[in-house]
Order: sequence, then structure tokens, then C-alpha cells
Amino acid sequence: MLDAPSTPKRFDRRAPLHVSGRGRAAAPPAGALTPKALTPAERTILRALRGGGALDAIAAKLGSSELTVRTHVRNARAKLEVPTTSELRRRLIAGELDDRIAEPET
Repeated sequence: MLDAPSTPKRFDRRAPLHVSGRGRAAAPPAGALTPKALTPAERTILRALRGGGALDAIAAKLGSSELTVRTHVRNARAKLEVPTTSELRRRLIAGELDDRIAEPET
């Protein structure tokens, strides 16, 4: 009787393995550990959020839907690694994220 084929080994695709020519783990590519840049829309919404605006008021001011504003806030929270919107607002008001929401220099 034939044995059942062994289950293939699985690996975590979320954490890519960087391998050098000799099979050793190499350093991640340059820029892999830098924080993700915010989009212009995310920066605009975060500046409005810092000013104390409610999401529906920010949406009306920008001519967007509240769902769009919520999506930008959620994406910005993920990029900034902030767990909640209220924590995001607290950090914005405290000025902890000013360097991240400033317009990039060209």
C-alpha cells in the first residue's frame, strides 16, 4: 500500500526571506524598514483631524464621502501603526506626528 504524500512545508509569506547566494539570510533590501509614506489625501485629512474636525465635517469640507475619509484614516493608522482613531487624534494634537503629516520637500 502506498503511503499518503507528506504535507508540503508551509512558510509565512507575510515575512519574505531574503537569501544571499550561499543560502544564508541576508539583510532586507534598502528601504524595507522605513515607514510607509502617507498619500497627500491622508496628510490633508490628518491635518483636519488634528484641528478637531469630526469625520463627517471633514468629508463635507473636502467634498468627499464620510466613507472615503474613514478609509483614508484607517490606511493612515495602519501606516503610522496607531491602533485607534482616538489614539491617532491624541498623537496628532500632541504634535507627535507632525513630521509625518508635513508636506514632503521637493
